Amino acid sequence: MACRAVWKDKKFWFYVSTIVQWLDSLHCLDPVYNDDSIIFNQFSTVCFYKIRYLTYPLYEERLAYIGHLQFQGMSFSSLHEYAQMQLHIVDMLDLNGVVTSEGISKIMDTKEKIAREAGGTLSSKWRKTFHAVAIGWLKHAGILDVKRKVLPKDANLVKEYIKWATSVKGLANTTLEGRERELLCFLSFIQNGMSFKETKLDTIDVYIRYRHSCGCNRRSMATIVTTLRDFLRYAHNQGWCNNIAGGIRHPKVFSLETLPYAPSWDTVQELVTYYGTSDARGKRNTAIIGIMAIYGLRSSEVVNLRLEDIDWDKDQIYLKRAKRGGLQAFPLLPEAGNLIADYIGHGRNNTLDRENLFLTLFMPYKKLSRSCVYNIVSQSYSKIHGDIRHKGGHSLRHACASHIINTGGRLKDVSDLLGHRLLDTTRTYAKIDLINLRKVADIKWEGVL
Repeated sequence: MACRAVWKDKKFWFYVSTIVQWLDSLHCLDPVYNDDSIIFNQFSTVCFYKIRYLTYPLYEERLAYIGHLQFQGMSFSSLHEYAQMQLHIVDMLDLNGVVTSEGISKIMDTKEKIAREAGGTLSSKWRKTFHAVAIGWLKHAGILDVKRKVLPKDANLVKEYIKWATSVKGLANTTLEGRERELLCFLSFIQNGMSFKETKLDTIDVYIRYRHSCGCNRRSMATIVTTLRDFLRYAHNQGWCNNIAGGIRHPKVFSLETLPYAPSWDTVQELVTYYGTSDARGKRNTAIIGIMAIYGLRSSEVVNLRLEDIDWDKDQIYLKRAKRGGLQAFPLLPEAGNLIADYIGHGRNNTLDRENLFLTLFMPYKKLSRSCVYNIVSQSYSKIHGDIRHKGGHSLRHACASHIINTGGRLKDVSDLLGHRLLDTTRTYAKIDLINLRKVADIKWEGVL
């Protein structure tokens, strides 16, 4: 608070400005003051304000964070606003000790109380900016006491299992991530009752009933049981627990027992045109839905697409498969190429060095998450066909396969396009091969059977 009180004294302003100008005329002033490469010097030409930015406490920490935001693509006006807010934070918080998010909230409440007593109020925008800058800057500087997620006590065993499964079993990253989440959930569930070494089949039964009560269907339960059995088998081999993996019963799941859900191609065309191409958001979302429908991409394959995966000279697109691994080259169809080119040319922030094709619309302009892709597709579904059950991006993958089958394509064509390792994985689409199913229905079976 003393720091702010001194800088609010107008006599102090005058003395500082006079001394700085005198030292500058004698060429005795620190070169930092006239260094235009320092962003603080770009915020103001007024001597007093420049000195304040350069001499306030935590100069290096403040400058490093503003530089970090500048690299992330923040606008100059926002950088200026954040730099000003840093000075308020220095004045209001005791940065010599440990700072917590609760402490930041209390300071904001105190500031609000003082403002009300003076007959004013703090705007919601000011509170939001203060909180965002305080949390972001102090975390970046290592000053904020961040509460880390508490892991179960045997979480290190899961890490070792995942490392082994990665090197030995060759599972896809998405599969490994799902297994890690499930096993951490399992360990958290049992840690209050017993140690992992004492785990029994009764405990597994209780956990499986719990997961079923969470709304998991039979196929999801089968995946959970497979994960538990594989982990417990590995744990027994390592001497971590008793041999109970063989006693866990697996739910019955029959091959090709369900129909893949696929919206009609007319519905897909409606989805592609839903967002339009009048702004950056529309160009990006339209391109995403379009290439997912044309190439049958998974969400993870979309978010991992890079600029270099589009070969404009050869009219090819290279897809890195999420499960089978490796790159596959496909012709860059005009429909897909036009959507991507429109997005890159008029919707994507190309001023930053970002290798991913699809980026967020706002700072820090990073690659999209899979949940973001899900939201893009599901929102268009909700507005066009709100009663559709499956609204995620995977339905576009099914739609792509169904469209190929029902326009005379072969299962082998579908398998190659979707990146399936085995043709058996693609056989489920034979059940929606309407062309050949109609041929079978038209056969005269009299005298044949």
